Amino acid sequence: MSYTIEVIKKRTIQKVWWNFMLYETFFRFRKDVKRCELCEQDFNETDMTHLAFVENEKNHLICTECATTAIEGGAEKSERSKEDD
Repeated sequence: MSYTIEVIKKRTIQKVWWNFMLYETFFRFRKDVKRCELCEQDFNETDMTHLAFVENEKNHLICTECATTAIEGGAEKSERSKEDD
């Protein structure tokens, strides 16, 4: 016998660092994150990742779809400036 429960967790995303880095580059340094930390969609090597600054939690590596949804929902969009290159 088993019981299945669905857990819904609310998170407040304050800011999204748009175009954080290609997943291929990220994966060279961090092998522990293989999917979007919000929707759990697997990343492909060629995917652009985005960094979500989540209230009272660690930063989350997220996919383009989740980043777009967060920004459209009111999260601040942050982009790398030309001086960072």
